[in-house]
Amino acid sequence: MSPTMQAAGKIAFAAALCALVGGCAFFHPMRESSFAVRGRVLVNSAEPPSNCVLELYRRKGDRKVQEVSISPDFQRSFVIAPGVHQYYMLVHCPGSSTYKTETYKLGSTRYLVNPINLGEIHLTRLKGE
Repeated sequence: MSPTMQAAGKIAFAAALCALVGGCAFFHPMRESSFAVRGRVLVNSAEPPSNCVLELYRRKGDRKVQEVSISPDFQRSFVIAPGVHQYYMLVHCPGSSTYKTETYKLGSTRYLVNPINLGEIHLTRLKGE
């Protein structure tokens, strides 16, 4: 084998190795994760104002991670910390009660492919509002 062919073979091997290692980085456990959530918000069995909020909390320390505006019928995606952790969400609209979800173990691709379905979220209007 000529020196040129040997060099070309080494370059091809190095390129294949880099592609393999780079592809594995996608599955690395320290990579950020994401999930999706959907649902429908009702206040006193009617469509609420358009300025409702979905808040994401990490269970450890009850720390708010993110807050997003949602429409009455919503589907939102979140990017979260690497690894599997416990999270819960709060949904509320101005002048209404607050809905707290169950706690979810998030960090795998399960809830990105199949969003968490909160179904119909029934809030009540606060007195005096």
